[in-house]
Amino acid sequence: MAFTIHDDDLAPSTAESGTLGTTLAFSPTSVVPVGKLAVLLATTSPETPLGADLEDGTSTSVTDAKSNTWVRAAEGYRNAQTQVGAVLYSVITTQIETTDTITLTMSANSRAHGVALATFNISGGSTIEVAGKDYTIQVNTSYTTTVSGLTSEEHLWIGTHTAALTAAQLGAKDSAYTAITQGGAATWGATGTESAFAGGGYVISTGTSETYDNAGPLTNGGRVTILVAFKEVAAGGGAGAGDPFGMSGFFGS
Repeated sequence: MAFTIHDDDLAPSTAESGTLGTTLAFSPTSVVPVGKLAVLLATTSPETPLGADLEDGTSTSVTDAKSNTWVRAAEGYRNAQTQVGAVLYSVITTQIETTDTITLTMSANSRAHGVALATFNISGGSTIEVAGKDYTIQVNTSYTTTVSGLTSEEHLWIGTHTAALTAAQLGAKDSAYTAITQGGAATWGATGTESAFAGGGYVISTGTSETYDNAGPLTNGGRVTILVAFKEVAAGGGAGAGDPFGMSGFFGS
């Protein structure tokens, strides 16, 4: 099994908005074929605070015109600056055409929101699991997040960050990661006085740990940084023959 990139720039430059609303719909710039792993990075800025800083939030969801199933892998929320960052994914079962829409839905009105979309090749019939994830929310002296302690096997590492900053302040994503872009840009979110800029990228490796560092020229701690490690599970593996309850590895086997 092996992850490889298929397309890292599937969201158009218009896949962002500074208009108050609870949805953001866009059409991909190329078809999203059956069997690909689609990963969507989202940034939103709720008009009304959602509460305290939060890991594993539930304010975002994704649907598409072909009724593929999208799963929220991670969502973090910074309350003081009302910033949400999220990573969602789908193993595509029905091809999404360039005339179809993909819709990000938010549980509360957002002042500014944007998405980026990438697709990856995976083995036929395999499923995808989140092997690990971590967050850094509002830490003024550290802009990194690390996932460690994983099994030495291939992982697709997705790093992303969102902040209430200007594009110039935001700078680039972690230089060790290949950018997941929107309309050819390495940052996305709505421009103007109400803005929620973001950046993100991916690494494919067999390492047991990775770090995502989005420090750049940042001077504001009001951001959410997320790192997610995905792994493939072969058809028939995991909760299947020989492991009916999905317990492999639970007891260190």
